[in-house]
Amino acid sequence: MRLVAEEGGEAFFANPGWARRLGKLVRGRRIRGRVETSDERETAIRFELTEARRVLEERTPREIVHLCYPWHAAGRTARRIAREAGYRTAFCGKVPGVPITRPGGDLERIARVGEDYVELLPGRGRQSLTAVLARKWSRRFRGRT
Repeated sequence: MRLVAEEGGEAFFANPGWARRLGKLVRGRRIRGRVETSDERETAIRFELTEARRVLEERTPREIVHLCYPWHAAGRTARRIAREAGYRTAFCGKVPGVPITRPGGDLERIARVGEDYVELLPGRGRQSLTAVLARKWSRRFRGRT
């Protein structure tokens, strides 16, 4: 949708009131299309995960066994398919109830550091990367994000 693209793509959805704005845009309009079936969704996920792995292995001299879910989206179906496709570890976004994945944690649901730390990277007048990451990890150990 043009509005979303013009206002930063994914960042649009971080703005308060994004759903209301989209609702106004489509209110009263007939929306064509359909919702994909569970089988279609599963087929699409399987294709994306297996094809990505195939292409990466074709272009690199390494076996691809680690997955980082795009958009932090990793539902039960995607995790099952990733396992079936041969991935041994998977990095999710924030994992409910798991502020940080510790040794012995679930390798199919590894909590990863969010992108927000990029805004705090070193530069004139900023903290060092070590300080930024120490603060972030400290919050995670205390159960905050």
